Amino acid sequence: MDSDGKQIYPPSITGKGARFAPGGSVFDHAFGQSDPYTLGVEEEYMLLDGETFDLVQHIDTVLAAVAGHELEPVINPELMQSVLEIATPVCHTPAEIADQLCRIRAYVIGVARDEGMRVGSAGTHPFSLFERQRITAKDRYRALVDTRCNT
Repeated sequence: MDSDGKQIYPPSITGKGARFAPGGSVFDHAFGQSDPYTLGVEEEYMLLDGETFDLVQHIDTVLAAVAGHELEPVINPELMQSVLEIATPVCHTPAEIADQLCRIRAYVIGVARDEGMRVGSAGTHPFSLFERQRITAKDRYRALVDTRCNT
């Protein structure tokens, strides 16, 4: 509700400022008259010691190992140096997403193995403390941490 107590509706319902007809729905789609839907997936993996499964701060090792490979553009650092992110290219079908994920995952697992690491996927590491994790040296990550720590 706004300050006058009037109910506020999104543009998809009111038709104001949206490409939908008044009373239209976000589910209305003019098949064949617009760009087709596309899909993409991002995943984050923990970098783990190959024997102890402790987090390791080796994103730079992984990035150096993938440099020049055709999959280099889809493998990126994250905030913590013990995490890497993969991002599929733009895909048009769920099957294409599945194929891309299998391909990228297999490559990342192989790179990690060659460097004495493993990759893990979970919300948090079961026994490592976040305070001991180094921040990736990117301006946006440093600014994020500086802003968060100074509030």
